[in-house]
Amino acid sequence: MSLVLDSLKKVNSSNRKGGAVPPSMLNLKPSGRRGKGPRKSLLVLLAVAVIGFMIVMFMPAGNDYKVNAAADAVPMAAEPVVQSPDASAPAPRKAPEPQTAQPVQPAPVQQPPMAEKAPEYDPTAANQQRLAAMRSLPEIHKPAGLEPQQSAPMPPQTPAAAPAQPETPAQPEVQAAPRPTVQSNPSFVLSGKAKREYDRKSEYNTTVAQAAEALRNGNNRRAEEFYSRALAENATKPVLTGFLTAKIRQGKLNEVQPVIDDHPYLADASVVSAAAMEMSSLGLDQQALSLLNSNTRKSGSGQIYYTAGLIQENAGDFDKAETAYQKAVHAAPGDAYMLYAYARILDIQKKYGEAVNAYEKLASIPSADDAMKNNAKARAALLKNYMSSLN
Repeated sequence: MSLVLDSLKKVNSSNRKGGAVPPSMLNLKPSGRRGKGPRKSLLVLLAVAVIGFMIVMFMPAGNDYKVNAAADAVPMAAEPVVQSPDASAPAPRKAPEPQTAQPVQPAPVQQPPMAEKAPEYDPTAANQQRLAAMRSLPEIHKPAGLEPQQSAPMPPQTPAAAPAQPETPAQPEVQAAPRPTVQSNPSFVLSGKAKREYDRKSEYNTTVAQAAEALRNGNNRRAEEFYSRALAENATKPVLTGFLTAKIRQGKLNEVQPVIDDHPYLADASVVSAAAMEMSSLGLDQQALSLLNSNTRKSGSGQIYYTAGLIQENAGDFDKAETAYQKAVHAAPGDAYMLYAYARILDIQKKYGEAVNAYEKLASIPSADDAMKNNAKARAALLKNYMSSLN
């Protein structure tokens, strides 16, 4: 700006003195026609300089512009952030809470499979069911009032309230002292005959357990193989019963009796009865009765006759069932359950006189339980009253 002013002064001075104008200032020389004042070009140059000076003075700095632009580019948060009173200081981080170490539970030790006994047939189970089925006996309609009265159920007895005991202060738990570790004696090792006997028993128990598991899963062929190995090692009644069951479920009925003959002392009446009941459960009643009939000379034949009567009773053949139960009572007169089955089949057959005698005899057997004796006495009294009313 000062340069422009100096140039204007020089031009002014030259015009007054009439001197020559320097070549660089030719454009600034005033025209003689317009007098001694400055030209328009000089005024334009001056206006441009002033405008440029104002732009430089009033334009915002580049850094401020960038800062404002960056501030405008920051997106607004969805929610206002609450700052601490000292905004310049960073917020203190919350220390993580200490975690309690969880006790490590030891993995459960898997025990080797124990030898499971094959299910044995319980001949008294059916009689126990009969005892609970007294209501299915034939009804007696005349005279009225002869049916046994149902005893009213006893009200449940509530235990007397115990006197309130004064509360004792809780005692602090006392942790037991750790037991000292018992060091095993490495020199105690089975050897010789003891080790062979231990290995033999372990292998036998494993074989029996595998046979029972295969039988439960329906793998009868594999069960037969395992039971066959166990029989060769040590023949027992449960193993023999499982072996016969596996053969029956495979339909090998013609092999059952030869196996029984091969074990005459082991295959007693309970083993034969269990095999017959397995056949009956598969709908093979005739084959089951034939098997029982072939083994009536065995010791404990009362159980064989009883099983035959049970199969015939379930089939609805009450006459043959009565005959079988009568033979069972004759073979085992002290068995209360066999006598009860015989008395009940007589009652169903409406042979009330014989049924009363059987019921009264049952009530005098010491081995009979109280429930059976009470039911036998009540039924005998009812039948007596009924027969006396008919006369």
